[in-house]
Amino acid sequence: MARLPLIVQSERRKRIGLAITMWLQMCTVASWFLVALGAIHSLHTYRPRVRSYILDFYAKRDYIKGLVYASDETCIEQVRMNRTTFFKLCEMLQTLGELKSSRNMLVDEQVAMFLHIISHHLKNRVIKHHFNRSGETVSRSFHNVLNAVILLQDVLFKKAEPITANSTDPRWKWFKNCLGALDGTHIKIRVPTVDKPRYRTRKGDIVTNMLGVCTPDMQFVYVLPGWEGSVADGRVLRDAISRRHGLKVPHGFSQSSVSSQSSRGTKRKWVPEEDAALVACMVDLHNAGTFNADMGFKAGYLNELEKMIEKVLPNAMLKAKPNLESRIRTLKRDWSIVYDMLSGKNNSGFGWDEHRQLVVAEDAVWNSYISSHKEAAQFRHRSFPYYDQLTAIYAKDRATGKDAQTAADIIEEINVEDVAATNSHEERNDFHGSEADVSLDDMDLSATQPQPEPQLARNQGDSAFSKKKKKISDASDFSTSFNDTAALLAENIRAVGLEISKSIASEVVIQQKSEITIQESALKLYPTLCEVEGLTEDERYQALSKIPDHPTQMLIFFSLPSAVRLEWVRRFLADH
Repeated sequence: MARLPLIVQSERRKRIGLAITMWLQMCTVASWFLVALGAIHSLHTYRPRVRSYILDFYAKRDYIKGLVYASDETCIEQVRMNRTTFFKLCEMLQTLGELKSSRNMLVDEQVAMFLHIISHHLKNRVIKHHFNRSGETVSRSFHNVLNAVILLQDVLFKKAEPITANSTDPRWKWFKNCLGALDGTHIKIRVPTVDKPRYRTRKGDIVTNMLGVCTPDMQFVYVLPGWEGSVADGRVLRDAISRRHGLKVPHGFSQSSVSSQSSRGTKRKWVPEEDAALVACMVDLHNAGTFNADMGFKAGYLNELEKMIEKVLPNAMLKAKPNLESRIRTLKRDWSIVYDMLSGKNNSGFGWDEHRQLVVAEDAVWNSYISSHKEAAQFRHRSFPYYDQLTAIYAKDRATGKDAQTAADIIEEINVEDVAATNSHEERNDFHGSEADVSLDDMDLSATQPQPEPQLARNQGDSAFSKKKKKISDASDFSTSFNDTAALLAENIRAVGLEISKSIASEVVIQQKSEITIQESALKLYPTLCEVEGLTEDERYQALSKIPDHPTQMLIFFSLPSAVRLEWVRRFLADH
C-alpha cells in the first residue's frame, strides 16, 4: 500500500489535534456552564427558606392568638388574666418597663411566654416546644420581661394606707391605724449541693424564705425574697428593716414591740465554768461526728451531752431538758448576733479582738448598727469567749442572705449594666436557634459562589493542556479566545446571580419589616376598638385578630370617624 505524502499526513494530524482541542474546550465550557447553573440554583434555594420563615412567623402568631386572644376563658386559664388586663400589662411593660419587640418576637408573645411559665411552673424545654422557639430565646425573653416587671415596682406596689378610725368594715374596724400584715412564706427551689444545708428547713425541705407585706385588700406593699430557708422569720424581718431600700413604716404610726414570753421550766443561773464545760463538750461531740447534721446536731444529741457533762461536772446536776437545751439556745443566739456583725453584709466596720474576745468598731459604726439591731448593743463592751468554738460548729451552714434582694436593689444592678455589651450579646444570639434572621444582606454568600475546587481543577487542566498547545501552534489562538469567552460568560452569570440574590433579600427584608410594623400596630388597635359603642367583646377580639393581617383595611379603619367604625367592623367580620 502506498504511503501518503508527508504533507498530507501532517495536515491530517493537525486536523485530529484541532478536533481534540475543540472537544476539550467544549467540555471546559460545559463544566463552567454547570457551575454557573449550580450557583444560580444555590441562590434560588434560599427563597423557599425565606417563605417558610414567613409562614412560620404567621404560625407562631396564630398560636399566640389561640393562647391569649381567643376568649377571656382561655386567656385566664393560660396566663391567669383576662384579655383586657393582658393588653394593659403589655402596654405598661412597653412604655414604663422599656420592653421592646425584637425582629423575631413581639412584646405580646414575650409577655405571654413569661406569664405561661410562672402560671403553670413550666420548664424551658416545655415552652420551647409549645412556642416553637429555641431554649436560649425562651430564657432571654423571660429575663427581659422579668427586668421590665421589676422596673414597674413603683406602679405595681401599693402605698400603705392606715385603717381609719371611722371604718365600718366588720373585718378591719377593730384594727385602727393598721397599715397591713406581714408574714414569711417558704418557696421550694433548687440549689447546688454545697448550699443545700443553708436552705434546708427543720422539716427537711429545700426552700427560700420570702417576706411579704400586704394591705388589708391583699395588695402587696413590700417583698424581700432570697433568704435561705433555715433562717428564722425574725432575722428576715430585721434585715428588711435595716436595708437602705428596706421596709419603712411612715412617721406618725407607733411601732408596737412584741413582749418576750418567759421561758418555761425552772430558771438556772449558769456560771462561767459550766459554760466552758458545755462548749468544750459540744466541740468534742462535733469532732466525733456521730451526731453531726445540717445546722448543728442530730436529734438525741442532748442526752449524749448530758452524759459527757456529768463526767466533767458530776455535782452540777445538769439535765438535757430544760437546762442544756435552754443554755445552748441562748449561746447560739448570742453567737449569731456576733457572727452577723463580723460576717454580715455591709458590716465592714466591725473587727474581732482575739486577746479580749471582743467586737471592736468605731462609735459611728456602732451607733448606726445598733439603731437597726437593738440586740447587738449588749456586745459593745461585753466579751464573748466562745465565739471561735461555736463558729467551728455552726458557721458552715449559717444562712447569710447573700441572695436576698429587693426590687430597688435589682433595679440598681440593671441600671449599671453595660448596655452596649448586652446589645452585642443579643445580636450574636439572634443567629442561634430556629428563629435566626433570614436577611440575605447579612448572609455569607460564599456558599453560593463557585468554590475554589473547580477553579483549581481548571487551572490544573490548563497546565496539562499547555504542552499540547505548544505542539499544536495553529489552535493556540482559537483556544485562548474560547477560554476568555467562557470566563466572561461565567462572570456575567455570577453577577446576574448576585443581583437576583440582592433583589430577593431586599424584598424579604421589606416584607418582614412591614409585617412587624403591622403586628406592633395591632397592640395600639385595641383602645380604638374599645371606643366603638355597641361592639361586643367577642367581635372586638375577632376584629383585632383579623384586621392586622390586612394592612389596607387597618389603615381604612383608623381613618374612619367613630360613628362609622361599628358598621364597618361588623361588615368586615361578615366578609371574613
